[in-house]
Amino acid sequence: MEVTSTSERKWRLSKRWIRPISHRDDGALDFTESRITVHGHQPQLYDILEIDLHGKANVDGQPENWLIEEGAMWRKKGHFGTDVIANLVEKPADLWLEEPNHPDRVSPEYLIATSAASLLLIKPDSFRIYLRNDPFGPEGKKKRRAIFTYRGTKYDLALTDPHMEEKYFPRPRQRKEGWVEPGPDSVAAICVSLTPVLKSTGYHYKLAAAVFE
Repeated sequence: MEVTSTSERKWRLSKRWIRPISHRDDGALDFTESRITVHGHQPQLYDILEIDLHGKANVDGQPENWLIEEGAMWRKKGHFGTDVIANLVEKPADLWLEEPNHPDRVSPEYLIATSAASLLLIKPDSFRIYLRNDPFGPEGKKKRRAIFTYRGTKYDLALTDPHMEEKYFPRPRQRKEGWVEPGPDSVAAICVSLTPVLKSTGYHYKLAAAVFE
């Protein structure tokens, strides 16, 4: 969520999503582009950051995308307490549920017709992590999956939160396929994000991008 400051240097939440992206074709940020110190330290959940933006990216299906200013280091300005999550959680009826039989994807046409955002912060009814063997990857590679329910629908989405991996399964190739135990005792919210359109299928895919415990 976007955070803005007043003249008294007090922070307020605009509840407006911003997704900073790079100038490369895939928009992905590398560690040098998102660092907050010269030593490469990376932002953490709940950090308040000041980021120089070049302009809106105008990416179909991802209206929140803004291009970063190349070469500009991000600046940490503060830190929120964990209680802020309760004020940010959204309550959509579903997570872009165009096809109930395929809850992990959504078509560009659906997003255009519904003027949908591509980022949501929701509180799941349940949450677990599963490591699944990747049949198309090298031996030992695992797919990291966030499996949760929201308003009666079960979602099985790719888990891309690096902090979850570092905390609960730092060496996934050395683990057997199955549930990650112990996992989080409770989850306050999940940031669910949509990928750009995958050219091979024509769909946006849903990701569990960040997990707030």
